[in-house]
Amino acid sequence: VYIGVGRRHGASARDVAGLLMRAGGVPGRLVDGIEVRDFCAFATLPADAAKRAYDFCRRDPEHPAIKPAAPQAKN
Repeated sequence: VYIGVGRRHGASARDVAGLLMRAGGVPGRLVDGIEVRDFCAFATLPADAAKRAYDFCRRDPEHPAIKPAAPQAKN
């Protein structure tokens, strides 16, 4: 998933994991592959948890955006 916060917002991998655990309702062990970039972050979590996280963020605009992330094409 794509998360609309990154290092420039003061977010760390732990912050991203905490947000996804709250939003997706999953234990931390299921949040995997967190990559925090300057202005956004990416993480892997189960599909049902990702859907819950999308819905959670649509209902509460105070939280950063969480959206499906498209895989990058390999050259």
